[in-house]
Amino acid sequence: MKGVELPINVLVIVAIAVIVLLGIIALYFAGFGPAAGQVNLQTATSAACGSWRARGSTTVSADTITISSFDANGDGTITAAAGCGGTADNLETLGVKYYGTTACSTTLTATDTDIRTRVCGLP
Repeated sequence: MKGVELPINVLVIVAIAVIVLLGIIALYFAGFGPAAGQVNLQTATSAACGSWRARGSTTVSADTITISSFDANGDGTITAAAGCGGTADNLETLGVKYYGTTACSTTLTATDTDIRTRVCGLP
């Protein structure tokens, strides 16, 4: 009895299928890196804007709205504290780094108006 033989066409098709499968797997895993970051940014923005709206966005400065679960300033650590200048992870720092708003106001100024309209979509 002769051994089982596979035609060369079957081997080529199997090899192509394996290559395509590996490519799909690579795209699947590579695609989640930036997308996950965007989801976190959107979640952090929504939470911070909701907190600011609840505390009164027209009477409270954006640099007092801390973000405890997102590295807004990109320094590798989460420092949920108030303060301007980009050293703390707060709504003002998030607005400056990700939305291009103007920075560092300790009073209600045009910076807060800019963050209110451009980042949070508030009137």
